[in-house]
Amino acid sequence: MSFQLFKPNKQNTGCFLSLSTGPTKTGFALYLTAVRQASWDAQRGVASFKGNSAKGSPNNITVKISEFEAGGMIDSLTRYVSLKDGKGLYHSSPAGKIQIYLNWLSDRQSFYLNIIRDGSDKFGVGLTLDEAVTFKYYVENALNYIFNEKRDLDRRKRIEAASQSRDQNNNQGYRNNQGNQGASGGPTSGGPTSGGPTSGGPASGGPSGPTSAGPTSAGPTSAGPTFSGPKADTQKDDTAGAFSEGNDDIKIDGDGENPFN
Repeated sequence: MSFQLFKPNKQNTGCFLSLSTGPTKTGFALYLTAVRQASWDAQRGVASFKGNSAKGSPNNITVKISEFEAGGMIDSLTRYVSLKDGKGLYHSSPAGKIQIYLNWLSDRQSFYLNIIRDGSDKFGVGLTLDEAVTFKYYVENALNYIFNEKRDLDRRKRIEAASQSRDQNNNQGYRNNQGNQGASGGPTSGGPTSGGPTSGGPASGGPSGPTSAGPTSAGPTSAGPTFSGPKADTQKDDTAGAFSEGNDDIKIDGDGENPFN
């Protein structure tokens, strides 16, 4: 699920805004995406964002928002003040520098979200009060989702660690049991062997006494069972900041004027 807001205009300076959650190596994160309007069809009154949303295009930008930055946005939208007293958010990476501003416009009773890449490459979207409330509600729920996913990931890790520890203990117990059995072995007993008396007669030899061998028995050898604990569910984590583009062509009401331009 994502929050999507299209703000096209006849001047072809509109913008598309998206908030979405995506997986990371440590759980989930919040991503903010902006895409510039690609074209405007005056006859049909239809705007298009097609092409500008392609990966690698300079006409779109995606920024990972930290949990504390998301909290700052919620605070700004709750108190109707500019984000961090107008200082905004600042990101720096090998790919470039990004500044994010969320300013309260008291004269228009609205917010304006501005993303600036490398000082001059700007993406801007105006938020009316109803849009700002929806934006805030999505950010709040996204944080809850991220926290719940982190909790579940920690729980799965603990279960997996406990299962591995149990398997190691059971295997060690089995090896110890095998070693004890090999050292002691089973008792072996041999019965007495006796020969009957032999007597010689004048013409024939006397009968020989019977020879008997006692039974031989080997003590039983038993191997201890091997136990394998339940395997915990594992989750494959892929880092991604993908967003749902939504409709490429957007029709706007009336004359299509954007009040924020």
